Amino acid sequence: MPKSAVKDAEHAVYTDHSIPRNAATLSKETPGSALRELVPFWRATTADSRDLALAYATAALTEPSMRRRAFELLRTAEARDPSDLAIAAQLAQFHDRLGQPAEAMKLYERVVAAGTPNTAALINLGTLYAQSGRPGDAIVLWQSALVRNPASTQARINMAVAQIRQGDRQAGIASLRAALSWDPDSPVVAKLLSDSH
Repeated sequence: MPKSAVKDAEHAVYTDHSIPRNAATLSKETPGSALRELVPFWRATTADSRDLALAYATAALTEPSMRRRAFELLRTAEARDPSDLAIAAQLAQFHDRLGQPAEAMKLYERVVAAGTPNTAALINLGTLYAQSGRPGDAIVLWQSALVRNPASTQARINMAVAQIRQGDRQAGIASLRAALSWDPDSPVVAKLLSDSH
């Protein structure tokens, strides 16, 4: 299903596909990358391990050399405090991109169950549900995401595809039309709408 830049309160892109899909890519580093390290902006302060985990997770989206460190820090932080939903959401993203849907699903379910306003977790968990043969549950999650962010093109596209695959073509077309009203320049939505007629 299509990607888009869905952000949460931690300013981390959860649906960015730049995080690798396999462990081999996770360990791949560029020459000289071992010397790169994040440090606090204010020199007189120190960052705790949780803050470092979140910072590395954000940096890892655009800096491949930081992915392994981010994943390790996130796993350590999650083991230390399983109730930390920001850590759980970030770690779920890594597990998802590593092709570990069961681990990602458990973490996203924890975030969603807590009732936090994390639209990205709703969208991503819905995608995992759809991929595991639970389109009805996925649609419910995407509808919740749209209550929080009605302009989410990704949630509307995902929902439309699931509705059409379930045999509810009219609902799927309605979802695509709604997506186009929020995002009139989306070539993906326009193509899907054209193909559905």
